[in-house]
Amino acid sequence: MYNEDLIELFNLVKQNIEEAVQAYAEDSHSIAGKVIKREKDVNSLEESIRRTYISNLNKGIGKPSDGILFVDIVSNLERISDHSVKIAKHSLGIRYPFSKQVLNTKGEGFVKI
Repeated sequence: MYNEDLIELFNLVKQNIEEAVQAYAEDSHSIAGKVIKREKDVNSLEESIRRTYISNLNKGIGKPSDGILFVDIVSNLERISDHSVKIAKHSLGIRYPFSKQVLNTKGEGFVKI
């Protein structure tokens, strides 16, 4: 019933995870920006899936007991995407100020950059 929307949500969240890690690893502001923008799509899709599910229940389509796991999956995917945004914001330095550290060339500890 909701396969297409759920697959789309999985794909958006997967992309956010991958690009958040990439943005942090490469210190890429443009990739971090994509993650933050995409979060709006994730939130909209999550809300749409919930509305459709509730509407179908009100019409007698499906059983509430069948949807508990489904709603949990949708909620957890959205939460995972939220964490990806936190990583992206951290890489931009806008979540809270930080200084990145890298391993020095001799492999003997870290150097602030």
